[in-house]
Amino acid sequence: MIYRVDEEAIEMVEAINHKLLEKYPVPQTDDIFAKARHYNTQKSIAEEFVIKNIVFITR
Repeated sequence: MIYRVDEEAIEMVEAINHKLLEKYPVPQTDDIFAKARHYNTQKSIAEEFVIKNIVFITR
């Protein structure tokens, strides 16, 4: 059961992150830190959504 939830959560984070990157692409700049910050922020948003809506749901 835990393994299935883990797989589902990972897939969902990847899908949400991909959609966020399509909607809010990485800024075109030479600043590597700005690009990393942008990517990490979007990944955190996706992970937070999945944790609240998938992982913490009683099964």
